[in-house]
Amino acid sequence: MKALRLILLLAVAVTLCSCPGGRKRFRNLDDNIKPEQVNITRMDLMLMNINPAKSTAGLKKIAAEHPREFNLWANTLGYDSTITNYLYQDWAVFLTDTLYKSTNGKVQEVIDDAADIENDISKAYARLHIFYPQIQVPDIFFFISGFNNSIIVGDNLIGVGVDRYLGSDYWVYGELANVYNYQLYGMRRECIAADVVSTTLFQNFPYNNNQVRLLDLMLYYGKMLYLLSVVFPDVKDNEIIEYTPQQWRWCIDNERAAWGALLDNKALFTTDGFIQKQYLFDAPFTDPISPDSPGRMGTWFGYRIINSYMENNTDVTMQELMADNDAQSILQKSGYNP
Repeated sequence: MKALRLILLLAVAVTLCSCPGGRKRFRNLDDNIKPEQVNITRMDLMLMNINPAKSTAGLKKIAAEHPREFNLWANTLGYDSTITNYLYQDWAVFLTDTLYKSTNGKVQEVIDDAADIENDISKAYARLHIFYPQIQVPDIFFFISGFNNSIIVGDNLIGVGVDRYLGSDYWVYGELANVYNYQLYGMRRECIAADVVSTTLFQNFPYNNNQVRLLDLMLYYGKMLYLLSVVFPDVKDNEIIEYTPQQWRWCIDNERAAWGALLDNKALFTTDGFIQKQYLFDAPFTDPISPDSPGRMGTWFGYRIINSYMENNTDVTMQELMADNDAQSILQKSGYNP
């Protein structure tokens, strides 16, 4: 009986941890990479360490030393150059607020040292450059968002709102009106590196297909997840799509029935934006499939199809995959049939 239990546990572990066959093709990329230089600007620490009584001087100092980062952050908060004086005043209030003081302390506890995050991002960009050497490594900075923004983007600049990466169990998130339970698994420190690189992928590979059917969108998002999984080879598949292990397990166990429901609903080739959102957008569950399902199952199917396609078509390069907009051909050649 103990032996049977061990076999079952190992089977679950393999399902959750192992890479699909298509992803395994690129497991040896590290033999050919030279890590890129990545130095994260810790503007978050600069902001929270300002003396509230001297907030104007403190913010002006940051603005002088890091103008691009400061301006992107200030504009995101709603303070353009004409009303910066209000930001100076409001930041002094922010620094003395009990909740934000507590959260700033949590940031320093959770992300005291970002060296491992820098290393993960550095290696991911190095792997990406094997396929696309022309893609620029952006400047990256951390900031305090007031719980409003996980990622902000400027010209070759990515900002990370670290107060939205303090752990899915951080009690404050449960009190916020703009944070939902289905988002919490993506609000962990471990998600920062992949979220940064994912942002770069979407910047460099915008949707450019003349067809806008659900299948086209599913495979577009599936390609993005697949490329992300290749440049983060040690990240589990459920982590790539930011599903909990239990959500991933549900998808695997119910894959055939869920795919059948999608086909029965005649949704695969729909151009109805509302229906597409039901399958692709973040939500508590994928409504047309099951109230027990996780959200974004259309994206999950896209990821599964692309993995199957790359596993069964070993002559297809990464560049050819990303450039191919013939979704029906990809689906057919993938052999995907749960």
